[in-house]
Amino acid sequence: MSKQVTKQKTKTVQPRTPRQQFNRYCQEVRKQQLNIDNLKKQQSILLACFQQKYLPIEKQFLQTGYLKIEKLLSFTQRKSLSHSQRDLLTDWINEEINILQDNPFAEQADIQELKEKLLQTCAIPEHVELGDDELAHMRSLLEEEFEFIDTLSDAELSELMKNPHKLQEKMQAEMEQQRLDDDTNPHFDDQDDDFSFFDDDQNHSSIFAEQQQKMESLFSASAANRMYKKLAILFHPDREMDESAKQEKHDLMIQLAQAKKTQDIWTIISLYQQHVDADGDFAEKELPALNSLLSNRVEQLKIEYRRLNTHADSLEGLVWAKFGAKTQSAIEKKLMQHEEMLRGFIAEDEQQTRELTSLKVLKQHLTVRNQEQHFELLKSMEHLFRF
Repeated sequence: MSKQVTKQKTKTVQPRTPRQQFNRYCQEVRKQQLNIDNLKKQQSILLACFQQKYLPIEKQFLQTGYLKIEKLLSFTQRKSLSHSQRDLLTDWINEEINILQDNPFAEQADIQELKEKLLQTCAIPEHVELGDDELAHMRSLLEEEFEFIDTLSDAELSELMKNPHKLQEKMQAEMEQQRLDDDTNPHFDDQDDDFSFFDDDQNHSSIFAEQQQKMESLFSASAANRMYKKLAILFHPDREMDESAKQEKHDLMIQLAQAKKTQDIWTIISLYQQHVDADGDFAEKELPALNSLLSNRVEQLKIEYRRLNTHADSLEGLVWAKFGAKTQSAIEKKLMQHEEMLRGFIAEDEQQTRELTSLKVLKQHLTVRNQEQHFELLKSMEHLFRF
């Protein structure tokens, strides 16, 4: 006879009393804080590895790209270039400049100098008058990037083309005005009633800041002070004879003092639970309000973890957003793939720079680029009309 095994679902025991809820929330806070600390440590280690091994390759990539742009710029004044060839060359240079500009490690590359050189090469001599066809051509090129060109008369456009610095100042002024208009009059494509006009993380942050103030107001004069005093006595390093224990308590005392200075009630609670009493030093009547705040503290830490994991608002965050992964092997694979890609780009740029020895060779490259653009256009049209 075969035994019949009855499977029973394991039910999670929910805490019933305020004290049980308090203990559960405190455990969850410690867990989430540990996740954040571990993530920061991983990011720091990854950044150190990247700076030591891969940053030199990034700089080499930027340097070869810079040299290629300078080589391309040397051809812009050649009179035998047709309008279409000159446009292709300008587009190529702009494309290469944008690649450098978008690279987060290009702070030492003088990209502005390259832009000014490009503007200078496009300048029209003062004594030269542009014909209607030439003005129309220049207008069509610039209108793709800057809407304000449509508002300029032919005389104004001609004047700007003869003075590249004035054109650049006009472009920057228009972009700054557009940014101010967007900030003053934000618009949304989706006007549905259910649409959220604010970022969830920002909403939570303001709510959590308000709750933090309530927490400090509610406990700073009672339980927090009691816990702080007990911890200060416990951590006093002069009470220890053993040097290693004395150093440990010295570090804990610094952490405690910093928590008091910044009114960090969460650190004080955590230290008290770890070193004095797991139940804390709160009266039963204080627990319901505290549990509500602890619950929101857990959510705040989860949001902070997601932000650290996805937002590239620092160099560490940027490197992690691109190469971070759950396992070290996955991180190493991403880094190796990136290195392989960079070395391929470096070899390509170096080869093109070596090849660009004459106008004839340049025109060959421009022809290839033109064919590639037409091919990409045909592919996109084929996709649009595919049923």
